[in-house]
Amino acid sequence: MTVAEPHKFLLVSLPRCGSTSLMHSLNCHPDISCLHEPFSPSRFCGQYGRQATDPASLRLTMAEIWRAHNGIKHVWDPSGWPFARHSTLNQCLLLEAEARVIFLRRSNVLRRLVSNHMSMQTQIWDAENEETKNRARTFHYEPLDIPWIRVQLEEETIAIAQHKQLMLAQKIPFLELCYEDLYASTLSLSEKLTRLNAIFAFLGAQVVEERNFIASVSTFLDPDKRQLNSPETYHLIPGIEKVEEQFGSDDTGWLFK
Repeated sequence: MTVAEPHKFLLVSLPRCGSTSLMHSLNCHPDISCLHEPFSPSRFCGQYGRQATDPASLRLTMAEIWRAHNGIKHVWDPSGWPFARHSTLNQCLLLEAEARVIFLRRSNVLRRLVSNHMSMQTQIWDAENEETKNRARTFHYEPLDIPWIRVQLEEETIAIAQHKQLMLAQKIPFLELCYEDLYASTLSLSEKLTRLNAIFAFLGAQVVEERNFIASVSTFLDPDKRQLNSPETYHLIPGIEKVEEQFGSDDTGWLFK
C-alpha cells in the first residue's frame, strides 16, 4: 500500500512565538522537510527575498522552493517584514503557496512584544547554547518605547484578524496554534506529543510514536532548554514595571503574573 505524501505547508508565525522549535520538531518527522525563513534578509544572503518582489515572482520562487521542500517556516510582522515596509506580500504568500497553513501566534502578546524588543537589541533570536543565553542575560538593554508598545498591540490585533479573514474567505485550510498550546509549563511531554501529532495529522503525515522520534523532539518542546527570554530577563529592561502597569491585562497578557 502506498502512503500519501504530506501536504505542502506554511508555518506562519509572528516573531518570538516558538516557530523555530516547532520547525525543528516537524523536521524530526521522516517525511517532512521545512525550510527555515527563506524570505528573511539574513537567510541565504537574501536570495529568495530579492527574487520575490511581487505576486508573480513570489509564485515562481515558491515553485522553486517546493521542488526541494514540502514546508516553509515564515516569520512575518505587521509592518510588512520580511518584505518591503507596508508590503502586502505576506498576505500574497498565503494565496500563492497553495498550501496548508499552521498559523502560529502567542496568547500573551505583551510577552511576545517584550521578547521581540530584547532580540532586536541583542540580535539573538535562538537559544542555541548556554553561551548565547548568557549573552542575552548580561546585555545592557535600552528602555521600551511606550508609544511603540501601544502601536504594536493595536497593529498586531488588526493584522492577525486580517490574515485569518483572508484564509477563511479563500478557503485556505489552516490550523491556528498558540505558543502556549505547545510550550506551557503545565503541559506534560505526553500532552505536547499528542498536540504535535495532531499537527502531523493536519498535514497529512503519519503519526509518529517511535522512541527515537520522542527523544529528538523532547528537547525542542522543553522551554527550559530552548527559551531565550523569560520574566527573569524582562527585569533587565529599565522601567519594565511601567510597561506591565500600562499594558498588562487578561487580554494582552502579563509579564510577571
